Order: sequence, then C-alpha cells, then structure tokens
Amino acid sequence: MHPLFSPYMELVFLDDFFQDLTLEDLDDSISNATNRRKLFGM
Repeated sequence: MHPLFSPYMELVFLDDFFQDLTLEDLDDSISNATNRRKLFGM
C-alpha cells in the first residue's frame, strides 16, 4: 500500500467528497430511490 494512502488521507478525501455534495444532490437521490420503490412496488 502506498504510504500516502493512509486511513487519515482516506478520511480527508471522504470529507471533501461529502462537502462537495449539495442538499440538492441529496434530494435527487432520495426522490430517485422513492421512484424506484414505486416502480418495483416496494
């Protein structure tokens, strides 16, 4: 494993990733999941 790719670096990367997500993205994925449930009758 590359020395730079430590659990700490992974956490920093994930933090950046989640900060880039907007509430709109979240709403979209929630409504997509809801639509999918309706589609499959779940």
